[in-house]
Amino acid sequence: MDTILACQNISKKFLSGSEDIHVLHDVSLFVNAAESVSIRGESGSGKTTLLNILAGLESSDQGEVFWSGKAIRKKSLHRLSAERKRYLGMVFQSFYLIPELNALENVLFAARILGRVGASERKRAQDLLVRVGLGERLKSSPLKLSGGERQRVAVARALMNRPQVVLADEPTGNLDEATGKHIMDMLLAITREEDAGLILVTHNMEFASKTDRCCHLIKGRMES
Repeated sequence: MDTILACQNISKKFLSGSEDIHVLHDVSLFVNAAESVSIRGESGSGKTTLLNILAGLESSDQGEVFWSGKAIRKKSLHRLSAERKRYLGMVFQSFYLIPELNALENVLFAARILGRVGASERKRAQDLLVRVGLGERLKSSPLKLSGGERQRVAVARALMNRPQVVLADEPTGNLDEATGKHIMDMLLAITREEDAGLILVTHNMEFASKTDRCCHLIKGRMES
């Protein structure tokens, strides 16, 4: 299988006053196409920091991140940003929808930042919203959608540009249990259908157990 995202020996520390706080220690991880990997850990264990490093949003002190086998450290910020928009889809605990745009326009916004909003992109956005169960809510404002519906729009937006990998940071954290379960099942199913890798940060053991592989961050160290 092709490894589409990996990191090797990632370490990261932050300065707090005069003290170094070590957040990640020698962390290695990989995900293959159409594979799902969950990362569990207590608050402060480094989960979000690791996800940000994998996305190229933060730099590590040591180690390297690879997208499709190519190291990202030496890429310019401009090139890294341009590649991220195509290569990664991201889903967060907060939905980050644009309230002035309707559901369809929010999904299309991912294509708009690449300068591509033609008929094929519009159809892709519509098809994704149908697949997440919002075919009847294309023109609805985010303000008129429930939390679960907003997260469905966010999932569709993350998939809009056919990313190689989706990074999901506690995507059900703001949802009730039943809605969260539905969103998780949908996210796992659609990423597999799209042959996209999925890295899921979650505190929920049930959700983690549904992924192909489960990892556990304990005080910044990765355990399988």
